[in-house]
Amino acid sequence: MKMPKNMKIATIIIALLTLIIPNSYCQETFFIKQKSYECTQAQHLKSSFSHFSGVEGITLRFAKERDQIMMILSIRPGPFNNLNEERIREDVYLYLDDNSVISCYDKNLFDLRDSWAHTVYYLSKTDTEKIKKSNIKQIRYTLGYNTSTKDFTANNYDRYEYDEEAAAKNQEKRKREREANDKEREAAIKMGFPPPPKRPTSFGNRVASDPKYWQKNVGPMDFSKILNDFLN
Repeated sequence: MKMPKNMKIATIIIALLTLIIPNSYCQETFFIKQKSYECTQAQHLKSSFSHFSGVEGITLRFAKERDQIMMILSIRPGPFNNLNEERIREDVYLYLDDNSVISCYDKNLFDLRDSWAHTVYYLSKTDTEKIKKSNIKQIRYTLGYNTSTKDFTANNYDRYEYDEEAAAKNQEKRKREREANDKEREAAIKMGFPPPPKRPTSFGNRVASDPKYWQKNVGPMDFSKILNDFLN
């Protein structure tokens, strides 16, 4: 039985879209001063410095210029920090799942714009092949702040997103603690004692400091797949 002509055309179009969409989805354009580069979408990693500076973490992109592969690390400095002083600088180390380590050397190539500080590192062909085969587990980098620098890490396995169900349950727990606190104050007043001061709930403090109470771990970003898709 022959396939109708329209069905053949539809089959060909679907096959082409299957090949084209994954690559078009992961590719963007990145600008550094007077140059532009084809790059992957920015992927966010939580930084060990986030809690102290207001820096929300770092973002990672892969870019290419002819046969040269680059890794772009970006930060958005905190509200009290000077963009001209704070950026990723010096050498960066990539720790892979297979326990190998890649050293990325500072070429003093960076750009400061739109409240972001971008630093570019070149990857050798050998290093590129390593990442294609083994995922990035952790990144160690140096952050320059004012006149000093300090080393920090970004963990690919410490990735969370908002969990609506967990947040609702924990909000109810905090409500019950507040109600218990209010009843304690009312009982003291009825007995003629000065009411105890209102205090933050112990559970509320834990919620504020520990993301597991309102977020869920979504697992590591697969940088090996991202780089393979980008280069194929």
